[in-house]
Amino acid sequence: GVSHGSVDGIFHDVEIVSNPAGATLFLNEENRGPAPVKLRLPAGTYQLRLELKYHASLEQPIKVESRQSNSFTLARVQGSVHLDSEPRGARILLDGQDIGVTPLAYRLEGGAHTAELLLDGHHPEKVPFEIVSADTTLQVRESLKKVPPAKVNITCSIPGVEVLVDHQPLKAQPAELESGTHRI
Repeated sequence: GVSHGSVDGIFHDVEIVSNPAGATLFLNEENRGPAPVKLRLPAGTYQLRLELKYHASLEQPIKVESRQSNSFTLARVQGSVHLDSEPRGARILLDGQDIGVTPLAYRLEGGAHTAELLLDGHHPEKVPFEIVSADTTLQVRESLKKVPPAKVNITCSIPGVEVLVDHQPLKAQPAELESGTHRI
């Protein structure tokens, strides 16, 4: 009679390793869990797919004919982000690195990122965002809140001196000044 079950020489031990580890393995569209995965497979050709967040998915046929270990390296996606602020002209710190001022288009690696927008006279804004695929440009647009005007008393030790703020004579004390840098 024909014995069913595993006959030596028909099933093979196969190990699938992803680099970085943890990619979800699909064999013939069946989810086999996160790599590294050890399987006993009948000999034959399988369609392999590996998927990992922030990485380009990898698809290729795999031939099983002996005990084997296959290692696959996944490339991180490169994405685009368009950073803008209202008002424009804010300095952008991307993951702590100064990359320029808004509006700005920028290419970067897939993953979680933080943009910090800094503009004189406005509260800084931290904006977390994620790049998950290469084919879309993420729009990151943030309205910056003005720091409220401050009341400032400006005095001079010499009586009767005219005080100019930003080349304008000071009308009243305390002066109400917009936040930012002023010239006295």
